Amino acid sequence: MSNDFIFTIKTQLFDENYQPADNTRITTNFANLARGERRKENLQNALQMIDNRFNALANWDNPNADRYALELEIVSVDMEIAGSGQSFPTIEILKTNILDRKTNKRTEGIVGNNFSSYVRDYDFSVVLQEHNKGRNSFSIPEGFGELHGKLFKYFVNSPVYQQHFAKPPVICLSVSDNKVYHRTENQHPVLGIEYQPNESSLTEQYFKKMGLQVRYFMPPDSVAPLAFYFFGDLLCDGEQTRQHFVTTFIEHLNGVDFENRKTVKIRDRYEASVPTVVGAVSRTKPVFVEDAKFLRQQTDKPIKWALPGPMTMIDTLYDAHYQSREKLAWEFAKILNQEAKELEAAGVDIIQFDEPAFNVFFEDVSAWGIAALERAIEGLKCETVVHICYGYGIKANTDWKKTLGSEWRQYEEIFPKLQKSAIDIISLECHNSRVPIELLELVRGKKVMVGAIDVANNSIETPEEVADTLRKALKYVDADKLYPCTNCGMAPLSRRVARGKLNALSQGAEIVRKELLGAL
Repeated sequence: MSNDFIFTIKTQLFDENYQPADNTRITTNFANLARGERRKENLQNALQMIDNRFNALANWDNPNADRYALELEIVSVDMEIAGSGQSFPTIEILKTNILDRKTNKRTEGIVGNNFSSYVRDYDFSVVLQEHNKGRNSFSIPEGFGELHGKLFKYFVNSPVYQQHFAKPPVICLSVSDNKVYHRTENQHPVLGIEYQPNESSLTEQYFKKMGLQVRYFMPPDSVAPLAFYFFGDLLCDGEQTRQHFVTTFIEHLNGVDFENRKTVKIRDRYEASVPTVVGAVSRTKPVFVEDAKFLRQQTDKPIKWALPGPMTMIDTLYDAHYQSREKLAWEFAKILNQEAKELEAAGVDIIQFDEPAFNVFFEDVSAWGIAALERAIEGLKCETVVHICYGYGIKANTDWKKTLGSEWRQYEEIFPKLQKSAIDIISLECHNSRVPIELLELVRGKKVMVGAIDVANNSIETPEEVADTLRKALKYVDADKLYPCTNCGMAPLSRRVARGKLNALSQGAEIVRKELLGAL
């Protein structure tokens, strides 16, 4: 399929002089405005309404609500089957540019609104109706939307799209009127209050096959939420807020004395001075929730938040109160569950629990470790991750790795148990490790975050190195379940090196994404 289609793009300015092209369907909003005796007046009114709405939303340093004007282009996409000599219209979308009248600067906006597709129209108006004709109950035909999804993804990843547009598309649609939308605590500074539907809609399922995710917002002065469909990588707060992946959370709990320190062996590996549990542990207020709300306001993309796992928490303390690793782990699991539920309510899409201790204490993992982790995620609707790695690139960890031999098979002990657990995603270390890649087969069916960046050295991977790690993983992980990520956190690395590694991760993932689309 990768070489079978040729896309061509035509653009037409949408202004008061707009004239519909001959092959524009009469059902489009654009065409309806531009026909009839009052066509020019209709167009002027529509354009002014668009500018007014934009200025109402972009109201900072805009006292008269007239600072910005939107320049609109209608983008028509034709597709030709290679060698046929014939093309047909496939997609019509709107591209925006934002004119700042104060600075006279133009900013390229997004492409995608007013999305119109001939194949989608055929699917819904012909295929779906024919399938349900004479049936007692509504159903969806097998493979519904798959062709359209493949064509759309191929277009977005085509050289033609990349040449014309600097940003991935965002498609905004009105919501289904037969669903219930519940208000959340999250509020975007421009898009407004976020809502969540009581169930998935057919449109959401259809657009998911186009590779698009969806979130629902109600902008100020609106009467109903809008659905925003978008591509996007998963964003994470990183290590800046939490500073240390375990102790920052523990610092905010009662029952732990940071002045009364004892020396313990961390993960049976190295000695460290740690705080002491002196009483019943409890959480009196949220730890990271305000930080999560801040992150949620910065982006429309899915966000992930990381918490320490119960077993790793107890391994970073001296317990003078419970004197039982299992009892302390269960108490921490209940506290983590409280925090996780509030993070979910703040708009976090994925919550990760860091459990490097799972790679060491195998008997405890089987006896109560996974059960304690499942207690920490109890009642969550968002996706959950357990991150199990071989540690930061600190000397104690790198020295330990040298003792593990030519193959690191620790994952072999715990993967079968995790595959049966309630955890949605397993995050693990791959690149530059000695983990046999075929061990991924043990978690087949789970989503997997594949570590394609080595955090234990300052060498910046090339995108092709990242792509090679992902290709190897794809032999054992389904493509729709693979999330490229780093082996572990990059706190010990310089900002320059960390940025370089993240850029390589993004570029390497894009290489493999295009290869997969080309193979469809």
